[in-house]
Amino acid sequence: MHVQRKGASDFRESADHLDNAVNKFAESGRQDHLPRGLLARAELYRLRGDYPKAQRDLDHAMSITLRSEMRLHLADCHLESARLALATGDRDAARKAWETAKAMIEEMDYHRRDGEVAEIEAQLNVAGE
Repeated sequence: MHVQRKGASDFRESADHLDNAVNKFAESGRQDHLPRGLLARAELYRLRGDYPKAQRDLDHAMSITLRSEMRLHLADCHLESARLALATGDRDAARKAWETAKAMIEEMDYHRRDGEVAEIEAQLNVAGE
C-alpha cells in the first residue's frame, strides 16, 4: 500500500482515513492486516516530514512482523525503513535496511517489490556521489 502523492491539502484527508484504518485493524485483533496500515501511515508521515511519527509506526509494524513471523511484511518494513533513513539523511542506515530488504526479497522470491528495491538503490547511488 502506497500513499499517492497529492497536494498538501489532501494529506489531512489521507491522514484521517489512515488513522481510521489503523484503529479498526487494531480493534479487530487482526494482526495480519495491522502492519499494512501502519506502513501506509508511516509513509504518509514521512512524506509530510513528520519523521518521529513515521518512525513510531514503522517500529510498531516491525515489532508485529517480527513477533508474528510475517516475513513479507517484514521486508516491506525494511524498505520503508530505508526510505525513512534516506529522508532523514542517514545513508548508512538506509543502505543497511535496503540490503536487508533486498536479501529477504530475493530469498522469498518476493519480486513484487523489485521496482522499489531498484528505486532505493538508485537513490543510494545518487546520494553516494
